[in-house]
Amino acid sequence: MYKAGTVAKGLSIASSTLRKYSELLEGSGYAIKRSNENNRVYTEQDIEVLKTFIALKKQYPKYKNQEILKDFFDFNSKCSIDNSGDKTHHLRDQNELFNNIMGKFEQVTGEYNKALNLINLRLETLEVQQEKILADLKKLNMPTTVEEKLDRIIEMLAKPKKKGFFFEK
Repeated sequence: MYKAGTVAKGLSIASSTLRKYSELLEGSGYAIKRSNENNRVYTEQDIEVLKTFIALKKQYPKYKNQEILKDFFDFNSKCSIDNSGDKTHHLRDQNELFNNIMGKFEQVTGEYNKALNLINLRLETLEVQQEKILADLKKLNMPTTVEEKLDRIIEMLAKPKKKGFFFEK
């Protein structure tokens, strides 16, 4: 059994963060034992649960704590009942957690890919519109590039100025 300070230090988090995570876990139905003084004491299994929770938070920063807990404890509720130490059971549950996480990852990746496809379609549309505008400018004999604009300005400045009422004398 480990005290909160030791666990927080081992997980490289503040004691207040450990308290917050512990309260979240307990609120989701996970039981952390308490000492006679009513302080939380952590087992190796509790520390593994916390490590997994922290890793999931880092891997999915946009997910809320409750979403992570729901996904994690949907998995964990099966093995928290059976503390027999059966390694095969534990590995099967770890595999189920991994598959659950990969499913979420694939869902998010699919959403990003859809967004990228929409952006690419919009870019293609804009490129076609830009080509049409450039073609129209060429038909009107308008400059379409910076170089063409500069050439026009140089031409205008190089033309001789007429003498007359509104021009130089």
